[in-house]
Amino acid sequence: MPLDISRARVCLQGFDFKKLFIEEMGWDHHTQNLPITVEGETYPLAAVAQKRGMVVFICKLGDGQKFPDYNIRRRIEKQIAKSVHEHILIIFTDSLR
Repeated sequence: MPLDISRARVCLQGFDFKKLFIEEMGWDHHTQNLPITVEGETYPLAAVAQKRGMVVFICKLGDGQKFPDYNIRRRIEKQIAKSVHEHILIIFTDSLR
């Protein structure tokens, strides 16, 4: 099934990543919550889809929570790697999404 770019664009604009990966791209459902704490700040990661061991995580930042800088994102990624052998993407969104 080829990707319908216009429908994928609608999903991206609406921050509907679950629909994008599962319905539009044909990935499988995946539910796993991984709260990751780095320097006293907790980042709630929720898996939304997986394909052959690669998992997509969404990290919805809380009110007033700053977008993590590169070093913090790398530390989050290293902690995820302990639980999930492979992952393809961590999507950070703010509290408005």
